[in-house]
Formats: sequence, C-alpha cells, structure tokens
Amino acid sequence: MKTRLTRRNFDYLLLIYILILLGIGVLMCASASFVRSSYQGENSTAWGLMRSQFFATAAGIAIMIALSFVDYHVYKLFAGYVLIGAALLNIFTAIFGKSLNGARRWIAIPKLGSFQPSELAKIAIMLFLAALFSDEKFGEKSRGWWGIITFGVPIALTAGSVIIQKHTSATVIV
Repeated sequence: MKTRLTRRNFDYLLLIYILILLGIGVLMCASASFVRSSYQGENSTAWGLMRSQFFATAAGIAIMIALSFVDYHVYKLFAGYVLIGAALLNIFTAIFGKSLNGARRWIAIPKLGSFQPSELAKIAIMLFLAALFSDEKFGEKSRGWWGIITFGVPIALTAGSVIIQKHTSATVIV
C-alpha cells in the first residue's frame, strides 16, 4: 500500500537527529577554520574558510527534505541506472579527473568547487541493493550461485570503478 508522505507522518525525530549531527559537524569545521585562518594572515577569516561548508550543508538539508517527499518506490525504478551512471562517472574521473597526490578522484565543477564521484557510488550501491532486497521474488533469486552473481557482480563492478581511481578507502566501504 502506497501512502503519501505528509506533515503528519513525517519522521521529525530523525530530522532532529540529523540536524544535531550536522550542527556538530559545522561547529567542528568552524573550530578548524579558526586555527587555519590564524596561519593565513589578517585578510583571512574563519567564516570565509567555512562558508562553503555551511552552504553545502544547507543545500544538503534542502535536498534531503525535498527527496523525503518522493515516494520510495520511484527510487527502486532508477536504482540500476543510478548504479551504472555512478560506475561510468567513476571511470570518467579516473581518466579525466583532477589529479591530487597521484590519484584522480575529483571532478572540478566551475564556480561550485569539486565533486568526488566515489561518494555517489556509495549511495548508488546502497540504493541498488535496497531495491534488490525489496523485490518480492528476492528469496527465490538469492539461492546458490545465482545469489552470489546477483549481489557480487554489481558490487565488484562498482568497487572496480572506484579502485581504478586509487581510492582504497572508498573501495573498502563499497
């Protein structure tokens, strides 16, 4: 049974927990920015160094709230496409990405900063596996070698697309 998300059935407690954790994270960034700004001279301020983190956090909260009103069945329809897109984006990054310390992990976005596609790969594999687990015929499909192939191949392809960037920590998480 599909139910539409309304203000009445919105999980406010989860939102409060997320906001508390984000607030702590922004305060930690502010704390680190004060030290960094003292080394950079008089023209640098802690707010200037932390501003992009604050706006990214605000944008993330807005996107999170907007996406929470989309029926979760819609995400199941696009899970495979998102996974393939994330893998292709990781391969693109390994070839054409911004190089830093011998690894290509970043895509530069003019006027916005940079983006690390391995983060999208983490979300994509979670979304894909959740869609797989929620399939009504999941029990029948997951037995024996077919189950290993069903789960192993997407995970291996996603992890492979991340490891070619020389990004071992993200590969372990995937």
